[in-house]
Amino acid sequence: MSTEKSQPPAGKESAEGKAGGSMSFSGHLDELRKRLFLSLVVVGLVFMVGWMGFAPQLKVFFLYPHQQAAEALATYDPPIEIERRLQV
Repeated sequence: MSTEKSQPPAGKESAEGKAGGSMSFSGHLDELRKRLFLSLVVVGLVFMVGWMGFAPQLKVFFLYPHQQAAEALATYDPPIEIERRLQV
């Protein structure tokens, strides 16, 4: 029986990350920094595309509760006057 440790096949990474080794603490921080930056870039791009492509629908969606409240307050006795159109 051999007492040698088995090495992962060439070109394959072990479960620890690097072939046959482990990452240092600073290596983990670098990996986390890269992934967080990439995630923020992707979220920012999705937000910009969504905002530019769906701005009218989003405006209607978010202003609907205000418009409903303004109409309901107008039916009170005495009527409560509020601005029905918000400055956007």
